[in-house]
Amino acid sequence: MERTKTFIPLWLSRIRIVSGLTILHIRTAFVVWYNAVRRIGKTRMPIDNQRLNLCLVETEQELIRIGRERHDFLQQQSQDAALILLLLRCCSLFRAMLSSLQRQELDAFDAVRRAYLETWHLAFQFRMPTLRGQAGRWLARQPNSWSADIGALEEYARGRGLNAPDLGSDYGELSGLAHPTRDAAENSAAIILWKNGMNEYGETVEDAITALENGCLGMLYRLLWLALDEDQSLIPLGLEDGRMPTALGFCKEFQASRQ
Repeated sequence: MERTKTFIPLWLSRIRIVSGLTILHIRTAFVVWYNAVRRIGKTRMPIDNQRLNLCLVETEQELIRIGRERHDFLQQQSQDAALILLLLRCCSLFRAMLSSLQRQELDAFDAVRRAYLETWHLAFQFRMPTLRGQAGRWLARQPNSWSADIGALEEYARGRGLNAPDLGSDYGELSGLAHPTRDAAENSAAIILWKNGMNEYGETVEDAITALENGCLGMLYRLLWLALDEDQSLIPLGLEDGRMPTALGFCKEFQASRQ
């Protein structure tokens, strides 16, 4: 099969607002974070949840088709089957992210977003042909086999022309919000105060929600890039363009919005 699809690796676009809500109660930090959120929240792409969900449906259907036709209904003990399973989990988690964000359940959103990044990192690793042994450990349910080698991912990113990859920071910051840390508890308190009309910086929470919505576009692009890119340095997946018109259109528009 000819491999021609190569996507711009924009998946390292930073969405650095995960710790913002934890400082809403500190007046001196408010202005700095508020301005940062406003900058991050700007986008030239409209937020269309129906379109995003259709991208997921197309991706899921293609992954299931490939798994059924080429990998024994995903029962094979192979790196390709493991990769498809992880990409399907990414789709499921991304849909849960959208749902929790629409309901303004930001604590749930952060927890699911961390799980999404964990899964995406490992799926990314499993697309590398030089790391086949890692997929075997994961399929065998060995301890810690679900943790990706961030250093290897960043080395690959540098090879694709990204000079300063920093894949671990987003995940590291989200870890602090997924565990019962002081920052996480203050985050929850700020959200509860806002929902009860008791947070004087409520407009900042609303701006954060807008920025997170815009950030979801980049996170969906990460998933679609990983599923669709057929660069020679990656294990081929072979998803068919004709079956994913919405997803391909989204990728094209997202790339254009970043140029």
